[in-house]
Amino acid sequence: MIKNKKFLLFLISFVMIIILSACNISNTTNPRNSYNVSVNNNYNAGNISGLGTYKYGENVNIQITPFMGYEYEGIYINDTFITKELSYEINNISSDVEIKFEIMEEFKQFEFTSTVNTLMITGIKDRTITSITIPNSVTSIGDFAFEDCSSLTSITIPNSVTSIGDYAFYNCLSLTSIEIPNSVTSIGAYAFWGCSSLTSITIPNSVTSIGDCAFCGWSALTSITIPNSVTSIGDNAFEGCSSLTSITIPNSVKSIGNSAFVDCSSLTSIEIPNSVTSIGDSSFSRCSSLTSITIPNSVKSIGVGAFVDCSSLTSIEIPNSVTSIVDYAFEDCSSLTSITIPNSVTSIGDNAFEGCSSLTNITIPNSVTSIGDFAFYNCSSLTNIYYKGTQEEWILATIDSSCSTLITSTIYFYSEEEPQNVGNYWHYVNGVEVKW
Repeated sequence: MIKNKKFLLFLISFVMIIILSACNISNTTNPRNSYNVSVNNNYNAGNISGLGTYKYGENVNIQITPFMGYEYEGIYINDTFITKELSYEINNISSDVEIKFEIMEEFKQFEFTSTVNTLMITGIKDRTITSITIPNSVTSIGDFAFEDCSSLTSITIPNSVTSIGDYAFYNCLSLTSIEIPNSVTSIGAYAFWGCSSLTSITIPNSVTSIGDCAFCGWSALTSITIPNSVTSIGDNAFEGCSSLTSITIPNSVKSIGNSAFVDCSSLTSIEIPNSVTSIGDSSFSRCSSLTSITIPNSVKSIGVGAFVDCSSLTSIEIPNSVTSIVDYAFEDCSSLTSITIPNSVTSIGDNAFEGCSSLTNITIPNSVTSIGDFAFYNCSSLTNIYYKGTQEEWILATIDSSCSTLITSTIYFYSEEEPQNVGNYWHYVNGVEVKW
């Protein structure tokens, strides 16, 4: 009986061993249900057809077009090199397939995105780097690419680069020199904001637009030449360039953006070309050394606060193309002694000449039908107003009660011939206002 039990146990054990062995043999010989065709490291390294998951025995057609910045290393099956051909067909897939790329040596320090024909630098891995040479195949420098590289002193940009993105060199405090190649056509907003150690820059003829705040905060910049290719100067483009003494704006420029030269406190003079049609809000605000400025007849609008606190400005000629003097246009121009408003102007805005404490006389045409709140507030030296109209027209004009200076000043009414009536009158003699 005992022998039978032992034999039975032996038999059961033997059968179990056979079953387990059979399972192991099955596992090693039967194929998996699916296999993957993939790229190593999930690199977005090319236009590749054939990637994906396939059932055992399916045919796979692989086509590869590598992107810039990557070295194609070939097709591997089970980590075994198969081919470096860009076109390869697998019949009856039965193993995982990996398409391998390696980042080219010259791009390993950068972060970038690329296509077959373009490569954009989007960042750098070591932001403590002191100098950078961008490889020749790079086509653009992306937004924020070198932001806060505060130790960066120099950078070489190749002729292959066509655009510099927004904030590209934002706050690169130690950058002392940079050469922008002729291939660059656009400079993005805030591209060089806070590069306070840069003293000069040459903008090439290829650039057509200067973005918002592109060079703002360059406190060491002393001069700049804008090429004839540029058609617009963005908002705040040169804000805070406190050492900038002169600038040449070419005839190609059509608009000057809001606050374009605000706080350029060393700028002494500027000539605006005939191509410009608009001057933005606060464009030259707080240019405290600006003594003169020429505004051409092409300008149709002068923005709010365009010349606020230009405390050294002694005279300005407003062209006939301007139809209104907007709010705060010449507020606190404390050295301005006289101004002639052209016949085209119909209104003078709020606080337009507030704080022009040296203004002694002003010529106002009869085309002006409204004068805003505090337009001449604190014009403490204003004694004479030459009005190009009759007393009746002056009475009809809308003048805010806050313009007390206009009430206390002597108003002279225009008369070509010597008037017979008692009153204050004036006329022109060789283009100069003369009292009768």
